[in-house]
Amino acid sequence: MLARLWRQSEEPIAAPKPLPPAAAGYHLPQLPPPTGARDHSPKRRQKRVRVCRLYAEPPSEAETHARALLALVQEECPQFIGGYVPRPDLEACYVERCEREGWKRRHWTAIARELSKITDKKTVRRRGQRFVGYRIPKP
Repeated sequence: MLARLWRQSEEPIAAPKPLPPAAAGYHLPQLPPPTGARDHSPKRRQKRVRVCRLYAEPPSEAETHARALLALVQEECPQFIGGYVPRPDLEACYVERCEREGWKRRHWTAIARELSKITDKKTVRRRGQRFVGYRIPKP
């Protein structure tokens, strides 16, 4: 493309002359790295800060529902204490409890998050199927 542009110009442009062989060892000077360059040394983690509240925060609605669901299972099914109950069973029980109590139903993800804080949550395999189970603690 440059050759075509050179041919179209009216003025003859002199081509650059090659450097003599003695100048082959010439190198560009090394520039210092920019000031914002990252240092590849490992960074230190910040220490965790322990926050202590003087006044207790009220529990969230999802936490209240999760604790009520857990208390219901512990009360009505004492044979399940110490065992893992599958997520679909707990979810169905939660829906029934909300209808019976007249609660505004929360999304299961919020209830499951609170249940996993209260109980031991584990992925369990049974008869070739994987499911999430929640271990029911003693009351």
